[in-house]
Amino acid sequence: MVIVCPNLSDKNVAKEFNELVQAVGEDAAYQIWSLNNGNGIEMAPNGRPSRLFQQLLEKHSLQDKRD
Repeated sequence: MVIVCPNLSDKNVAKEFNELVQAVGEDAAYQIWSLNNGNGIEMAPNGRPSRLFQQLLEKHSLQDKRD
């Protein structure tokens, strides 16, 4: 597996990655980031918006809390 490290010098990337770290821990966050080709969890590995992530937000009524 190729490791894809987040560009933490980018303020937006750092914020997104730190949210992921808070949710799953640092080791898992790096693994998820790499498996998703350097995209946050709201994006699919191909860089397009993740339908799965959107469905999870809707299912758990979290969409309003993220906006």
